[in-house]
Amino acid sequence: MQQKIAHAGVNSLSYHQASRDLAELSGLNVGPNPVERLVRKIGQERIDQRDQAVAAHQRLPLMAKGIVADPERPSPSVAMVSMDGGRMQIRSGPSGPEQGGHWRESKVAVLETYQSAARQADPDAPRCFLDLKRTKEMVRGLGHALPVGLEFGGESRTEERDEAAEKGGRRTPRPGRPDRLVRSVLASRRCAEDFGPMVHQAAWERSFFGAGRQAFLGDGLAASWTIQRRRRPSEAGLGVVALPEEQRRSHAI
Repeated sequence: MQQKIAHAGVNSLSYHQASRDLAELSGLNVGPNPVERLVRKIGQERIDQRDQAVAAHQRLPLMAKGIVADPERPSPSVAMVSMDGGRMQIRSGPSGPEQGGHWRESKVAVLETYQSAARQADPDAPRCFLDLKRTKEMVRGLGHALPVGLEFGGESRTEERDEAAEKGGRRTPRPGRPDRLVRSVLASRRCAEDFGPMVHQAAWERSFFGAGRQAFLGDGLAASWTIQRRRRPSEAGLGVVALPEEQRRSHAI
């Protein structure tokens, strides 16, 4: 029963909504306050478990931090860590004027394992970069100017494919696209100095450092690359410019 209550509390927009969903879908008469108490209790337990694991990892000898956690556990053939930062609204109390506002910074790391064949040549550039008209829009969206005199034609085949996808069509998978096996997400509102050890411990625990191919994926956020250089400089660094998640995954490896 606790699993159902926690699931509803975490995935609903509010604890009141979670209470209504539990009554309607599971026949459980649980008020909003008990739902909130359980979610906070389990959430704090998970945070404590994470902090204990990170602290134990920090106490390891330097050489032990760069190898697999369990030699008997098979390492993935391809391991990738991607990082990004964002902004989120947090309301700690009743609504009212606050000097600091409600916006807070968040940091998210995605740890993924893949299965793919090793290739001698780099993969082709994403199709969106081969479309000059779309590239123009992406560059301007990032606040950069285009070279003077650069002209673009009419609608492109890429746009036609995108329109077909919006109407329900599906794009043909790129040949040789890697298959994602496992994906896990680590998120926190801690500072970069605290978040770096969390990411390192999570990758170490998953035997990422024993992978035959390792990659770190990030955009221009300086904190992400600082963490990469300090924690795992041997990983291949891959810069990303305004790519959708699907294209980042298919062209990063």
